[in-house]
Amino acid sequence: MKHFIITNRLIEIINEQERIKEDGTEEARDAIRFAEYDTETKNYNIFPEPQPQIPLDRVRYNYQIVDGNDDVLLDENNNQVAINTLHGSVRAFIGLYKSLKQTTEGDVLFFIHGFNTDLNDALDALQNLHEKYVENNTNAIQHIVMFTGASYEPNFRVSRRLSRCRTFWLSLRKSFFKTRDFLSRLFCRERK
Repeated sequence: MKHFIITNRLIEIINEQERIKEDGTEEARDAIRFAEYDTETKNYNIFPEPQPQIPLDRVRYNYQIVDGNDDVLLDENNNQVAINTLHGSVRAFIGLYKSLKQTTEGDVLFFIHGFNTDLNDALDALQNLHEKYVENNTNAIQHIVMFTGASYEPNFRVSRRLSRCRTFWLSLRKSFFKTRDFLSRLFCRERK
């Protein structure tokens, strides 16, 4: 099953593939990235971000759902856009929407991963939550979204930790606003 990751951890290129920095010792970043985690393979795929040469106006999507077609959306000019060509947050939000639509029941657990952990601990926690709540079928949770940030601090330094906390919470806030804005555009486009 697929779940989603939102992170402000550093993204590195390893073997020509984007990977989240594992140790978490880097400075927390303002930028947030989105990924999809597969519980069967225990691996994640980071959604690509728009290339820098794309004008910012083209990145601010106003999409509309096409009834009966889960593979495309309509853009602001009513042109069809394939979902697998979307970037970052838009692709994650559409993926979550499609996942919710496929199951007639089920809540979303938004999990904020704890402080002072590395990426492997965060992914282990996500896997454990999946096994405990989704596979167990004793509750309503069917989907998990995890927010994890650069937070590992082996040598306690108050000033650095406070700075990381501030950036962590600002990034979390940004992800909530992105979610709200995207969903309001997607579902409330007719209202003005």
